[in-house]
Amino acid sequence: MKPSFLADQNISPKTVEFLRKLGYSAIRVSELGLEKAQDEEVAQYARTNGLVIVTFDADFGQIYYFSGKSGGTIILRPAEPTVENTNKLLEQLLTKVEPRRLQRSLVIASEARYRIIEK
Repeated sequence: MKPSFLADQNISPKTVEFLRKLGYSAIRVSELGLEKAQDEEVAQYARTNGLVIVTFDADFGQIYYFSGKSGGTIILRPAEPTVENTNKLLEQLLTKVEPRRLQRSLVIASEARYRIIEK
C-alpha cells in the first residue's frame, strides 16, 4: 500500500502536485489550515491521520526520535532545494524504500545517500 504524504510548509505546492501525479495521496499543511501550526502539531496531525511528513526541517527528526510515537518522516537534504531537485530526490527515494518502512521510519535523504532510522 502506498504511503500518503503531508508536505510541510517549506515544501513547494509543485512537489505536492508531483507526488499526486506519481499516484500518491499528498496534501500540504496550508491546504489544511496548518501553515502557522507548531511542528509538534503538524507531527500529531500526521500521526493521527497516518500521513508521512515530507520536509526540509531537521526539527522533525527530533520530534520523531524523541516522541516515542510511530509515524513516518522524510527529511530532504538536496544540495540545492529547487523543486526539480526535490522531486528527483523524492522519486528516487520512493523507488528504493519499501512503502511500509516509510510509514514508520525517519528517513534523511540526499542525492548521495539516505539513512533510515526505525524505532
